[in-house]
Amino acid sequence: MKGMLTSNDQLLLNRGIKLQLDKDFIEAEKIYLKLLKKYYQNFYINFLLGFLYTNIKKLDTALKFLLKAYQINSLDYNCTYQIGLCYQKLKKIDLAIKYYKFAISIKDTDVISHLNIAKCYKSLNEIYKARKHYEKALMIDNKNEIGNWKYGELLIKEGELKKGLQYIKNATGFIKFYSDRYSYE
Repeated sequence: MKGMLTSNDQLLLNRGIKLQLDKDFIEAEKIYLKLLKKYYQNFYINFLLGFLYTNIKKLDTALKFLLKAYQINSLDYNCTYQIGLCYQKLKKIDLAIKYYKFAISIKDTDVISHLNIAKCYKSLNEIYKARKHYEKALMIDNKNEIGNWKYGELLIKEGELKKGLQYIKNATGFIKFYSDRYSYE
């Protein structure tokens, strides 16, 4: 079956979502797999399974379901972003960048994908490209504290102390957040 869920199956799916939100991943997985037998072409069930496996760090399995969901609907931002995230965690950086760029093409105000692309390029030591994506993220949201902090760190590391400190100064809430939770001895 490909189409719409019956009302009973929709209730079952809602139960699975609630279990997943409550971090009862084993029971949620059982429900999703049961539903997937009937609705193998259902985007949402495939996506939820992929997201579940991402949460329990079974990334190769997560990708299987996320890529299936992507085949069904390649215009879903959340699915595309999750694929990028899985590839990034698996250190398949070129594929991570590719899917983050797809996510940005779906949602052009996507700050997080720009920040993740910057992190990917930084891991490849492609500093110029990393800088460009930090700048794009901050053009979308110049108050993004993680973006300001990480870009400031990069600039300081690259010898641009004054400019880097200005970005870090823009991340004062980020600094306060961490200083309230951790003591530095």
